[in-house]
Amino acid sequence: MKKFYLLIIVFLCVMPTCLGKTKIFYANSYNEGFFWTGWIVNGFEDVLKKNGYKLETQHGFLNAFTESKLAQKERARKVLKQIKLFNPDLIICTDDDAMALVCLNIRDRKVIFTGINGMDKYLSSEFINSLSKPGHNMTGIFQKTYYSESLNLIKKLFPKARTFAVVKDLSTTSNEQFKELQAEKTTLPLKLIKMIESNKYEIWQEKSKELALKVDVIFYLNANSVFDKNGKQVQYTDVYRWLGNNIKIPTVGTWRGQIENGLLLSASDDGPNQGIYAAYLALKILEGTSPGSLEIKSPPNGIPIINIGTVKKLKIQIKQEHMNIFIDNGKIYGK
Repeated sequence: MKKFYLLIIVFLCVMPTCLGKTKIFYANSYNEGFFWTGWIVNGFEDVLKKNGYKLETQHGFLNAFTESKLAQKERARKVLKQIKLFNPDLIICTDDDAMALVCLNIRDRKVIFTGINGMDKYLSSEFINSLSKPGHNMTGIFQKTYYSESLNLIKKLFPKARTFAVVKDLSTTSNEQFKELQAEKTTLPLKLIKMIESNKYEIWQEKSKELALKVDVIFYLNANSVFDKNGKQVQYTDVYRWLGNNIKIPTVGTWRGQIENGLLLSASDDGPNQGIYAAYLALKILEGTSPGSLEIKSPPNGIPIINIGTVKKLKIQIKQEHMNIFIDNGKIYGK
């Protein structure tokens, strides 16, 4: 009988609540306080905490939106030292810059990446064998930009729309997103006419107004590395508010923050989903599964979202059956 009770105690003490704190290190591409990263972290930690894990966390930031590649490399060296001192149970790598500069330099620890746009370049390499069987010390969640889904929403609301342009900054994320678009463009419901890329706010303003006279829709990628004439970063919220107030044709974005602040609509990418699906992988790894045996996946797109304030500014009428897409299955922002 004593042996029986001892076995029960041993079994219970391998449960998360009996193991003390689990150490998680976040290697973040972007600047501290950026909403997208926060959404990933919150989604990830919610799942682990609901499964009984107590977490001790540290963060490292590369400030990819505001600093040069040389400065990011120096930050990455410091982050790698920070990881060594912290000795985490698991490293979470958010987005492409941290993947390239930090996580690919880690071979002796378990790594989960999230928000990766340029997944193809890592496949069949010394780092990752394939999506189904990564084969090394890392696995993760890659990010898909939902071009077809977003442009199909446009076609439902604006059946006469035929052409679109893209405006993007020079960030790693935007560059990878545009490569993805190039690969898909022959299958999209609208024809891509032009792409504008710049990190200058005045160029975004000037070219957006010009494009509004030449195409039916403008698809905006990221405005996270956009600067004014004095070299000061313009907050993405200010960029999208200006666009929402000044561009008189339908505008499309890739994620919620763009629509909240003024773009018209999106079949949104979802930051919390990136974190939640990464957490499902983490649960298996923390229970003893090798990262290299866990399939790399992309989560489903988020909900369809629209800014009703922008609808009113554009003075457009949307059929109730089409608004029901957002009412029943999505979310409406603005007033």
